[in-house]
Amino acid sequence: MLFFLSIIILFFFLMFAVRNYEKEWISSLPRKDHPLAFMYGISFFLIDKGDKLARKSKFLHVSNKKLFVNQDIAEKLNALSVGESLEHAVRIHRGRKLALALIVFLAFDSMAFLGCVNQKEGGLIDEKYLQRPSWKSDDTVYNLTALIKDAAGEIFQKEVRVKVSKEELTRDEQKKELEKGMEFLDKKCLKNNKSANAISTSLYFPSKIPGTSIKVTWQSSNTTILENDGTVHNEELKESTIIEVTAKLTLQGSSIDYTRAYAIQPKSYTKEERAFDELEDSLKLRDKTNKDEKQMTLPEKISEYTVGWKEKRDNISVKLFIFGLIAALLCIPLTNREVSQRAVKREKEMLLDYPGIINKFLLLVNAGMSSSNAWIKIAEDYHKVNDGKDKRYAFEEMDFTAKELKMGVSENTAYENFGRRMKLMPYLRFSALLAQNIQKGTPDFISILEAETLKAFEERKEAAKKAGEEAGTKLLVPMMIMLVLVMVIILVPALSAFQL
Repeated sequence: MLFFLSIIILFFFLMFAVRNYEKEWISSLPRKDHPLAFMYGISFFLIDKGDKLARKSKFLHVSNKKLFVNQDIAEKLNALSVGESLEHAVRIHRGRKLALALIVFLAFDSMAFLGCVNQKEGGLIDEKYLQRPSWKSDDTVYNLTALIKDAAGEIFQKEVRVKVSKEELTRDEQKKELEKGMEFLDKKCLKNNKSANAISTSLYFPSKIPGTSIKVTWQSSNTTILENDGTVHNEELKESTIIEVTAKLTLQGSSIDYTRAYAIQPKSYTKEERAFDELEDSLKLRDKTNKDEKQMTLPEKISEYTVGWKEKRDNISVKLFIFGLIAALLCIPLTNREVSQRAVKREKEMLLDYPGIINKFLLLVNAGMSSSNAWIKIAEDYHKVNDGKDKRYAFEEMDFTAKELKMGVSENTAYENFGRRMKLMPYLRFSALLAQNIQKGTPDFISILEAETLKAFEERKEAAKKAGEEAGTKLLVPMMIMLVLVMVIILVPALSAFQL
């Protein structure tokens, strides 16, 4: 227990001690994307200490850049974190994973501590006594380890099961406890009945006094009306009947008899119960006396009541409606957007945005702008129109390149870096074309851009056509389900009418 508690104390102490660790940087992270940011301080602290120890270790020969980094995940994180360094994206990813691991570990450690708190104490006292169970409990078996040492100092060890019988009471104590048991039965046996002279519902005849080891056996003078378990059968009873019941209470070596008389009253029926009993008797009589007739006439009146009849039918419409809801729910796709899935979505989005980007770039260059000014203009227009509402990865990458151009990075280097980050063939062609034009100059640069624009729109048409075909394939299953539902809706009423 102390071990689990010390871990909890150590965790909160360390969390308090490093509460200001990289506080400014952590506070700048958006809380929507980082709900565990309050744990990042201790996470980054532990990561830094662990990396430092790993680098000093003689058993781990790793460089600073390759330390605990999955290359595939790192590349996808770098692509999704536009404008951030790879080390920054990987650091946040590692911090998030460690923060989640710490919370889970702390939760289980807390449950382990609570389990120790609620755990019963052992029976071994001072390594030579065993706690004997109370007379109210059962015999207990303890699992102990016996250590036997001879004169030479050799020790023999073995697991031993030790049975300890419960405490024995004296005769006077047994008598007092039995009398308490009788008092308990006097209070509880009536259950919901108000008096022993007016029993109309079942009684409470326990086989054991709760909270004690007193056993009780019951014997009724008439089990047909009052069973030994307290069940009352007074449905056919016409008048009050006295039933004598004897209970034998046994505790260790002593026993005592408890005898009581109960007046069982005939069952009192409500107005509704009497009416339906009379109706059932009438139905049995008509069924018995009119067996030679092809039809049985149902009673329309009993005593002062009139009787109407309706047939209960299954409503197929309700079943079809429920079936339709279930089928509709099964058609709803549920996906979990992981890092790899977001990377695939990013590629598709950038391919769709490419024709619009290169077409606008061509228009600006034709209007007399330089390549760098046209690039910066597209990035600025994106920020004006978008205003942070909908993040588009292609434009975000262009904006990052525009910032590089404004900071003095050469156009050739900026465009090449852009192509490497995008890793898609259309953007690689575009960046290569721009870099070549900067380096060597291209007389027919405008015509090449026009050709690239036409090619981009043709590729987008092919992609849209392919996407439409894939959508048609995906809709095949829902369409089949709808077809089956329509056939059921049409055929079921038709078959029902045919049977009638």
